[in-house]
Formats: sequence, structure tokens, C-alpha cells
Amino acid sequence: ADADGRRDGDLLLALHAVAAAQPEVRADLIASAKALPLARTDAARDSLSLRIKDGLRALAADPATLTADLSDIPLSRVDAPDGRFRLFTWNVPNMTGGHRYEGLLLVQDGKRQQVIELRDRTADVSAPEVPELGPDRWYGALYYQVVPVKKGGKTYYTLLGWKGFNKVETRKVI
Repeated sequence: ADADGRRDGDLLLALHAVAAAQPEVRADLIASAKALPLARTDAARDSLSLRIKDGLRALAADPATLTADLSDIPLSRVDAPDGRFRLFTWNVPNMTGGHRYEGLLLVQDGKRQQVIELRDRTADVSAPEVPELGPDRWYGALYYQVVPVKKGGKTYYTLLGWKGFNKVETRKVI
């Protein structure tokens, strides 16, 4: 038993249960992502977005999610070339023509994988060119590319994205 009183067998059973549930979770995630832009009300879109978020969280319980082929899931996804993170983003269009963005970031932190929810605070970010925004103050967009830059022994990541701002205006985001 470990320090928490769990046995290795308990962990293996838990991982097996997660793996067994993956096909159903994945199928629901794909169906929800496809249904989101077709939903007729904001409430239905919000509900589908929550199902997408829950599905991604369930998939992220499997450590292989960081490197697994998820190309069949119709969400925007970028992977850091060094394998440090995987970012999923999607937009939730509203009936007035605007958009809200959602995101989940999977980060490899040593031997542990973290799941970080990103909160779109576009309305609160008066200067999006500020170099560092956090998960609770995120400039939401559909990110489609990551460009790593090494400086002073550290790696910084620049994200490239698209933002549907309103019915007539879209923006590229760096």
C-alpha cells in the first residue's frame, strides 16, 4: 500500500475502468462537438459546451491523452512540439452573432498531467497584447498553431489563433 493506503492493484483497476469508458466518452464528445454549431438556442449550446468540457476532462484522466491521436475529435487542437502541452479550444456562438471561447490545456508536469480550464475574459482584457495572461484571464480564440521560442534556457510558446468577434468582424490572434 502507498502513503494513502491504496494498493497498486487499486490503481490498475482504476486505470482499466478509465480505459474501458474511453470509447463511449469519445463518441459523446464527437457528437457534442458536431452538434454545437447546429444548436438552435444559447442554452442548448451552453449545455453542449459543458458536455464537451466534461468529455475532455474524462479523456484527460488517461495519461495517454497527451500523445494519443485525437484527430477525429472536431475541435481546434494544438500540440507543443516538445510534448509539454496539448491545447483544445472551441467557440460557442450565440444568437446575437457573438462568440464565447472555451479551452482546456493538458500540461505534462514531470510525471503528472494537469488539466487547466481556460476562462474567456475577452471583455475584461483591455490590452490583449500584454505578454502574459493566465487561465483565469484568457483571451479566448480558436488556436491553430504553436510556435516555440527558446530564450535564456527557457522555452516560450506563441499561439496563433482566430477569433470571431461579432457578425461582421473576425480577428487573428497572436
